[in-house]
Amino acid sequence: EIDLFNQVNLQEAQDRGARYVDITPVSRQLAGNRDAFTVDGLHPSASQYTLWVEAVLPVALKALQDGE
Repeated sequence: EIDLFNQVNLQEAQDRGARYVDITPVSRQLAGNRDAFTVDGLHPSASQYTLWVEAVLPVALKALQDGE
């Protein structure tokens, strides 16, 4: 279901000329890694957020460079 959701998000972003970064692959790689989640085992930890930022940052910087 998340893949379908992400496909819709990507299409919506493209339709509006927005950038889109799919962070799901990062999260999937961390499955089973307790350090990637808070103590509740569900919500992302700071380390997982850091990896998301690393995925998003180049796209954001490129958008800023392009004046978008």
